Amino acid sequence: MNPSIYEHPYRPPPPESPLPRDDQDILTALSILFFVYGGLVGLGALFFGVFAILPALLMAHAPGPEDPPWMLSGLFLVLFGAAAMFFLAQAVFMVWAGFGMWKKKSFAICLVAASLALTNFPLGTALGICTLVFLNKDTIKRCFGHR
Repeated sequence: MNPSIYEHPYRPPPPESPLPRDDQDILTALSILFFVYGGLVGLGALFFGVFAILPALLMAHAPGPEDPPWMLSGLFLVLFGAAAMFFLAQAVFMVWAGFGMWKKKSFAICLVAASLALTNFPLGTALGICTLVFLNKDTIKRCFGHR
């Protein structure tokens, strides 16, 4: 049995990517970095969430005849709870932008997430600047379907 008889004589070339290979690699790396950064920000949200609830739990079981200062635990709950919600929203947004870069969709979401990452110094600032510079290239804008 001759295998060359059953093979197709013409193998079509692989589909050409609209991006150069270097740009494709950088976009993939940025999307992975946004996934990792979203996880780190999510851990920060968990940290703030624990510190929002912990004082109230400790004061509820405080030994002693005097009343615990509930105003202080309420202040911790409000401030750290708000920080936890902000970081949780930011983490979800970063992961969403990572998926957008991975699939080359949601150009505006990626720009907003890169701008939002600038607020977290030093990792977010570096990631945000690199992403904003990279997303403003013409080849990347065309790849995302942005005019």
